[in-house]
Amino acid sequence: VTPGAIGHISIGGWQDNTDYPVTGLAQEPIVIVPGIMGSRLNRVSDGEEVWPDVAKMLLSGSDDYLDELKLNDKGNQFIDKQMEAGDIIDSAGGTTFYAHLLNAFTDAGYSFGTDLFVVPYDWRFHIGTSSAQFLAPIIQTAIAKSPTGKINIVAHSMGGLLLKEYLAEATSTNFINKLILVGVPELGSPKSFKILNYGDRIGVPLGFLNESKVRDISQNMPAVYELLPSRTYFTATGGGNYVVDFRNVIDSITSYLDYDRTKLVMIENPSDRRNSSLLDLADTFHQSLDTVSFPAQNLYSVIGCQNPATIGTFVLRQDNEVDILAGDGDGTAPLVSAYRPDRNSTNYFVLHSKTRIDHNGLVSDNRTIGLIKNIVMGAPTILSEGITTNVTDCATQLPTLPGNETTISVSTFSPVTLHIYDSQNRHTGVTSSGDTELGIPGSSYERVGGNSFAFVPADDQYRFVVDGLATGEFDMKVKAYRGVELINTATYLAVPLQGEQTNAELGFANSQTPQDLKLDSDGNGVFETIVPPTAVLGAASSTDIVPPVITIMSPTSTDYPRSGAIPISVSVTDDNSGVGIVQTKLDSAVTTSTDIDAFFFALGSHELTVFAADNTGNPSNTSTPFRIIATLESTISDAERAYALGWITEKSAKNEITNKLKKAVRIEQKIEIIKEKRPDGIEVERKIERLERKVDKILLKLLLKDLEKWHNKNLINDSAHTLLKEDTEWLLNN
Repeated sequence: VTPGAIGHISIGGWQDNTDYPVTGLAQEPIVIVPGIMGSRLNRVSDGEEVWPDVAKMLLSGSDDYLDELKLNDKGNQFIDKQMEAGDIIDSAGGTTFYAHLLNAFTDAGYSFGTDLFVVPYDWRFHIGTSSAQFLAPIIQTAIAKSPTGKINIVAHSMGGLLLKEYLAEATSTNFINKLILVGVPELGSPKSFKILNYGDRIGVPLGFLNESKVRDISQNMPAVYELLPSRTYFTATGGGNYVVDFRNVIDSITSYLDYDRTKLVMIENPSDRRNSSLLDLADTFHQSLDTVSFPAQNLYSVIGCQNPATIGTFVLRQDNEVDILAGDGDGTAPLVSAYRPDRNSTNYFVLHSKTRIDHNGLVSDNRTIGLIKNIVMGAPTILSEGITTNVTDCATQLPTLPGNETTISVSTFSPVTLHIYDSQNRHTGVTSSGDTELGIPGSSYERVGGNSFAFVPADDQYRFVVDGLATGEFDMKVKAYRGVELINTATYLAVPLQGEQTNAELGFANSQTPQDLKLDSDGNGVFETIVPPTAVLGAASSTDIVPPVITIMSPTSTDYPRSGAIPISVSVTDDNSGVGIVQTKLDSAVTTSTDIDAFFFALGSHELTVFAADNTGNPSNTSTPFRIIATLESTISDAERAYALGWITEKSAKNEITNKLKKAVRIEQKIEIIKEKRPDGIEVERKIERLERKVDKILLKLLLKDLEKWHNKNLINDSAHTLLKEDTEWLLNN
């Protein structure tokens, strides 16, 4: 098959209401460059399709067959796993990709291989390689077919980076008539960070593709690294740091990571690090390309905005918790990356709040397809509602929905599974096979470790259902957005989980009337507990991401004799949304005491841990280790207290114990006096100390024998015997 001259089966769905006369005259060709994962990949050895192979996704019960797509650590194919690019994907698994766009042009009289060309390519490779190997020959063929020597190009998503690389290397770009960029993340996207570190569906709305498998196979794919935000992303207007690291330091300045520190996060774990050579390759790629402009006089950009499902920021917290914050964009490509105000381009902004068009929808929805077609064919560009030429409209939202919200997000943290059901009982969430189902129109669902993040349109009533996976606690946050502006948040923090049988349900109509969470702890179908919101926060507090600051004044990292009470003194402050939860644990057991009675604790190392969360749910914890030790004086005190508690029943036994210990104390005191009076030097002092230890050991060993004797005679009970034996052995060994 001639490259770009693919066979095409018309698939309905796109309706063109414009009457374009088909004259049969030669017209300037169109070249369509798809985005990542937008081309089929077939096995070279037998021609069988490996990607996407929907039948295997649906029927095999496993995505392991996709292991054939893995590359080696140099970003090259394995000899026994050679792939070749087939067709671009028109539709798959009931989802339309490029079918409607292609049909729009064939319906207008274009024909494949004559004046309509597509560029299937191996989207795993280095973009520069794909540009030269796959894009270049098709562009040259299209130019040769053109009656004017000029062509039109439509590039979607990563396809725009292939095109930019090709044009940067071309000796001349006079062959371009019109160039249309559709959702092109020129500076990269935080979505790629999620792909590489946590898994994702890479913008492919196939619910039966497991995110963890995509993470696995993407680790050595150069193109995925080249979609990471570049250095220019950090400095572009509206861009900046997209990873905030509160794992070790709670500081709103140093915790915002720059480009190089973000890169370090991806390689810091020796057992789970990203490919450092491909990170370097991506850095070099963008440094050479970000400063290059698209050399076209007739340049157009179709850009999505107002979709809060666009990942803006990852917040790394203690205990490996990761939160995701909304950004502005089309759900995949951030606005800051797709919109370059410094270039001479005619821009069309697609407002998600009015159109519900996402990244894939930019090339599959009839409104944007009509716009693209009109631009190419020189027809009047009558804009549909929700499509504008003014970037400031991305920040403007008309209050047309209850509570003025346009999108609702719900997120859960810790060992639970999140499900969402709309008024028609359509489901978005995890299926029994572990894949993701997107049954609610316009919904999205992300998973990062044990946390889930879902977005749904704010024009329906929902049930948010949580299924427990283990014993513990979980948090739930429900956020309301006006465009990408977060306007309020309801939090449900530290909700108890008895185990896998626990489930919870929250009804939702609009953000102005937050409901109570209903909890079924034992899974018998009866909601026996009502959990009101921990907090309902307004716009200012909702954006709080800085965890509370915890200071432990006491105990400190030191030794404490067993005889005394150790004060617990803790300070927790939060400057924004306020402190929501404070929990203190002593050796993993929750305590509400204001001091530690060391008498009832074993000798040795202990730890006080304080957990806190603010009302937004930002967690923090701090620990202080300390030791409880025995001294001669504390052991005397332990004996006196054991007698007062009735653990030692005979006063004579108590007196024998304390007398032996007091004798050891007096000997120590006398030896200290001798050491002070003798100026004989260090060697004599060492001899005296050895004598002291010898005397102590004799007395303490005698005491151990007496403890056994009194215990056998029931003069001291088990508790006293254990306590004083531990004290004595500590003194002997320390």
